[in-house]
This record gives sequence, structure tokens and C-alpha cells, in this order.
Amino acid sequence: PDVTYENVKFFSLIYFLNPLQAIRMFLETGMGVYSFGHMSRLLEAFMWTKPVFFLFGNLLVWLIVSFASALLFNRKEGYE
Repeated sequence: PDVTYENVKFFSLIYFLNPLQAIRMFLETGMGVYSFGHMSRLLEAFMWTKPVFFLFGNLLVWLIVSFASALLFNRKEGYE
């Protein structure tokens, strides 16, 4: 009873931040392993956008995080 659309959307966003899950879902839908024509209501709510958007969003987030952490932790102040 505590499962709402917003909870499912938040969980799917966190779930697909894992690159392996995003790539797996993208490949399975692209190769036709999963057909979204006969989905349950929970899976339909879980996939609130196309898998390609999860994949590109994931790649973009991790690319930005990696560059930002490289810039942040590679500061060489006072080093000549």
C-alpha cells in the first residue's frame, strides 16, 4: 500500500544509475528479449521512459561525475 508512482520512479532512477543494469535493459529491449507489450503494471511504472534514455542519461551522469571528481581531487595547489 505504500508503493506510489513517485516511489517507483525514484527507485528506477537509482536502479538504472548502475551502468550494468542500464546496459542490460538497453540490450535486452534492443534485441527483442523483453517485449513491453505484455508488461505488468509495476514493470510498466518501472519503465517510465525508454531504455535508451536510461542508458544515455547514465552515461552522461557518470561522465560528469568522473570529470568532476578528477578535477576536484587532482588539485595541485602549491605544487611547482
